[in-house]
Amino acid sequence: MDEPASPSPSHASTPSAPHPSGEDEPRPARSHWLAKLLLALCVAGLGVLIAMRVAATLAERERRAEERERIAARAKEESATLALAVVRPERFTWQPHVPLEGTLHPVAEVDLAFKVGGTLAKLHVRKGARVAADELLAELDARDALLQERAASAQIAAAEAQLFVARDNVTRTGALLGAGALPEAMGTQAKGQLDLVAAQLEGARAQQALARSNIEHHRLRAPFAGLVTQAPTAVGGLVAPGVPVFHLQDLQKLRLVGTVAAADAPLMRAGALLELELGGRTIRGAKLTVVLPTLDPATRRLPVEAEVPNDPDAPLLAGSFVQTTVVGAEPLELLRLPAAVLRPGSQDEIFVVEGAALRLRRIAYVRADDGTLLVRQGLASAELVALAPPPDAQPGQSVTTLADGAAPVPAGEP
Repeated sequence: MDEPASPSPSHASTPSAPHPSGEDEPRPARSHWLAKLLLALCVAGLGVLIAMRVAATLAERERRAEERERIAARAKEESATLALAVVRPERFTWQPHVPLEGTLHPVAEVDLAFKVGGTLAKLHVRKGARVAADELLAELDARDALLQERAASAQIAAAEAQLFVARDNVTRTGALLGAGALPEAMGTQAKGQLDLVAAQLEGARAQQALARSNIEHHRLRAPFAGLVTQAPTAVGGLVAPGVPVFHLQDLQKLRLVGTVAAADAPLMRAGALLELELGGRTIRGAKLTVVLPTLDPATRRLPVEAEVPNDPDAPLLAGSFVQTTVVGAEPLELLRLPAAVLRPGSQDEIFVVEGAALRLRRIAYVRADDGTLLVRQGLASAELVALAPPPDAQPGQSVTTLADGAAPVPAGEP
């Protein structure tokens, strides 16, 4: 049996030699610790860098905000006080000429209808005919109505004959009663018969009047002189009661129906004259006849009516739309301003200068032929009015003023 081999001298375990530095920690552990330290330093440095960037950004934002505030404050200071030209209103004597728009209508027009129904038997006028007042226009077949009238006439004749007999009977009965030849009841009976016959006669006469009225209802007459603008074209058709068959217009005069602005209401008086410009013609002699003391709820304008004479040789056309002016009876004292005083975007607002600030005013005015404003309400003659105010001007804003854009005017002086 072989003996076990003894260990080789080269593989025998020997004690470890001590570390030259005298430390017991191995080299890999120290390297790991140094890596952690470097990482911590990098993270800390990055945090400091980020904090510095954030602080710089915030500082920049604050600087810009302060700059904007300074710019806004400077702009506010610069815009707080406006340099405006001002004008003083000029007194002006104005003969009122108020614009009026409206439509021409016949001074009178009516739809005509029969009161009874029947067959159209006679047609006396045609469409377009001019007729006189009470002229006969058309007739219905009235044979039945004529028969009723004849029957009523016969009843009248019979009642008159019976009345004659009843009166004679009363006379003779009265004589016999006086002589005592008849009882009192006979006299009462005779008197009652007389009263009955008299009542029948009145009834027959009423029936005759009703029949004659019915006959007249079969005739249609013109209530006034005028032009027939609607009429039947032929006879023979059935006509219903109350259904218009004719239309009549009186065109000797025309009725102008229109409206004016609410601000012009104080200038409107019945009897005021009008001048119409229509088709190159000037029509005079027209006058206001109706001025209603209330505004139209739809348009907020004042309804008025005027009577316009018509020329038969060159007639005005009913239904025409016209633009005219109403001439006031008396001149008015107004204040005149240039149109440039109106606030931009407004129709009736201006700025006046009170003290050293702007005050907003609403004015009532009309425009003159040259475009200037003739102010009737809302302004005193001694006030200063801003000329061409900028769109951003506000009530209460401080101003320095220039008289008509020339020399400065101390603020607050008229």
